[in-house]
Amino acid sequence: MEIAFIRLTSQCNAKCEMCSVWQRKPEFFSIEGIIKLLSSLKEMGINKIIFTGGEPTLYSEFSRLNKYLSDNCIEFGVITNGSVLVNRWNKIFKYIEPKFVVFSLDGADRDYHDRNRKIDNLTNKVIEGINFAVQKDVKVIINTVITKDNFRLIEEFASADFMKYIIEWHWIPVKFVPRLLLSIKQWQELFKSYKKIKKENKKLNIISPFDFIENEIAFTKFAKGNYTSKFYNKHSCYISKNMIFIDNNGDVFRCNACDYNLKKDVYFGNINVKEAKEIINEAKDNILDKPKCAHCDPRNQLFNREEKIYEGWFN
Repeated sequence: MEIAFIRLTSQCNAKCEMCSVWQRKPEFFSIEGIIKLLSSLKEMGINKIIFTGGEPTLYSEFSRLNKYLSDNCIEFGVITNGSVLVNRWNKIFKYIEPKFVVFSLDGADRDYHDRNRKIDNLTNKVIEGINFAVQKDVKVIINTVITKDNFRLIEEFASADFMKYIIEWHWIPVKFVPRLLLSIKQWQELFKSYKKIKKENKKLNIISPFDFIENEIAFTKFAKGNYTSKFYNKHSCYISKNMIFIDNNGDVFRCNACDYNLKKDVYFGNINVKEAKEIINEAKDNILDKPKCAHCDPRNQLFNREEKIYEGWFN
């Protein structure tokens, strides 16, 4: 196991319809708690960390955390909505900068993205953040949540000037919000856009559910919210051999996108109750046989195919 996803905080300044994290009680790791956890992880050989939230750049102790990361040669990346990143960069990354930044961006259309995330001028701030990170020689990745409201914006999005700097573009289907699910015909329409974009821009590395479809029946499953299609009918989940997800309340899960309908199979314990090293040692050799997860993100399916896409983020 090499990588840990850690939710630093559930606090967020966005109120996205397709996300429930901001609706949770705004909990966060204490600086003592996160340093203790990182120390345990480093002893186990896990020194590559991905911080998520909520909005991790709002974490009040990030400056002290950053110094610890620097002093202990721990590489990290952050997943952010980009709203305050540029303004806070020099403060929170004073001692060591991230290897990569993953920006949430649902379209280059400013009206749509700002309205969707409910933060004024957010699209401009994300684009500014992308250009800023590139100037800092920090890798940039984009997460796009695909909904019925933005799938027709994808081709325009792909042609945006800043996309030439993106090392990966993740198309993540919306989860748990029936109103936003695409119909079968809409999935088929998006698939045509996908093939067109791939043909016109071979350098744009898109990671999407379309990497795993086996036939047209898959679109029916997509429309019902089963984005994994037939993948886990044939493949087991090995992801906890390579990564682990630790929530800000101390819960340890198999991955950052696990299906909570399978909680008994994806939940390993709580670091406030049991030592982190003990939990993770028990988890790292746990293989979930053909779990039938309905909502596995495409990037995690790639990781389960042992292509280990996260390694490229840190190299």
